[in-house]
Amino acid sequence: MHINQKRGQFFLIAALVIISIIFSFGIIYNSASAQKTDTKTRTLSDSLKYESLQLINQGVYSNLSYNNVTDNIKNLTFYYSNSNPEYNITIIYSTSPSSLSDPTPNFEAHQYKKGVSVQLTSPAPHVNYITLNLNSIDYNFNITKGHNFYVIVAKEDEDEKSISTA
Repeated sequence: MHINQKRGQFFLIAALVIISIIFSFGIIYNSASAQKTDTKTRTLSDSLKYESLQLINQGVYSNLSYNNVTDNIKNLTFYYSNSNPEYNITIIYSTSPSSLSDPTPNFEAHQYKKGVSVQLTSPAPHVNYITLNLNSIDYNFNITKGHNFYVIVAKEDEDEKSISTA
């Protein structure tokens, strides 16, 4: 009798091993994978926005002309664009600080990649946003008092498009 009990235990363990192998095939068969998302697009737009705001603050504290400040920002953006040629960088900025007397200042947009269409729509009176059409996609940005500065960074791969605004 002692031998029959061990024989039953052997078949029970063998059955459990076979069942676990069958379930593991099902689990492997149903696995999925995801591509890594592009976090550099967001990091690049945030860094460019931060450094540009630092240039604006430095210009205000140093009593630089607005043209000098915008030239510094253009140079910085040009550097970012040359350092990251796979990214499409667009900046939008007001040509003068908005105030209570001039709530809708003029804006300029600069694109740092050839072959990309950019159209900036000036805000209508009493409208608190500006629209940029970039490759047939509209982006709206709120107009605030003071210096207005916005960044769009885009990257297109074969099957993925990453866009970040700041």
